[in-house]
Amino acid sequence: MQRLGELELERMTLLMEGMLAVQAGSPPKLVSERLRAMVSQRPTEKAEKKPAPERRAAGEPTASPVTSP
Repeated sequence: MQRLGELELERMTLLMEGMLAVQAGSPPKLVSERLRAMVSQRPTEKAEKKPAPERRAAGEPTASPVTSP
């Protein structure tokens, strides 16, 4: 329960920071960069526990069984 409260507080803080920046007339790109920086400062627990899944490049073949002719 406490963790959910912390996450909600972080979400509300980000929302408020964004709204205040837009209201102050900051360019949207700058607001986006600031908010992304705030999020990346604190890694999530999921990211620490689980490695990211591997990604294949576009056009890279998927693993397929080898068949004999």
